[in-house]
Amino acid sequence: MSPEELDGAAAGLPEHQVAANQGKLLHLIARVQGARSVLEIGTLGGYSTIWLARALPGGGRLVTLEADERCAEVARANVARAGLGDVVELRPGSVIVGDNVVRDGAVTDPDPDSDDPRVQGIRRFTELIAEEPRLTATTVQTVGSKGYDGFTLALVTG
Repeated sequence: MSPEELDGAAAGLPEHQVAANQGKLLHLIARVQGARSVLEIGTLGGYSTIWLARALPGGGRLVTLEADERCAEVARANVARAGLGDVVELRPGSVIVGDNVVRDGAVTDPDPDSDDPRVQGIRRFTELIAEEPRLTATTVQTVGSKGYDGFTLALVTG
């Protein structure tokens, strides 16, 4: 199936699907890795999905997540036309789990100018979740063999 057959722009989708050479690269990476399953986050019109699904061996499975129902609809049609409907599972939403988000309390330390890139990364992750109206989330602290840490659980609601 060529990019012309999957023209997302004609379906009114944003114009940022992967190019043919990028799709081929994804395909090769999956094959070199010997992937039997793939999780793709962000389906758009399904072009990269098809490249990845075609790289899987018999019995392989690809789960792709797409929050935008219009994109998911176009992707389902494209995947079906490519004959890969039995390999690809397209979900309209998901649960996001981010681990190691407390960092012994350093993330909530009042010093906003922490130079620890791990702390800055978790703070940005938390900000992005808070800014996204389709997510509802909470962070849970844990104590275990790795010390004092935690995880964020976010549910895609729309």
